[in-house]
Amino acid sequence: MRIADEFADRLNVALPSGDFTTMAGLVIQLSGELPRLGQSVSVGGLRLEVVDMDGRRIDKLFV
Repeated sequence: MRIADEFADRLNVALPSGDFTTMAGLVIQLSGELPRLGQSVSVGGLRLEVVDMDGRRIDKLFV
């Protein structure tokens, strides 16, 4: 099971289809770019905000 699918199951939200396995990958897909610190996207009525980056890697999201 993909990490993103586990997230969706636990929070009972539908995720768009796509080629991602992690929540960071979902955020990148939805934003269409590598997001900046503080940037957010919406999915299934939830807002996912990038709160920490480690170089070019999304380290933490706030839901």
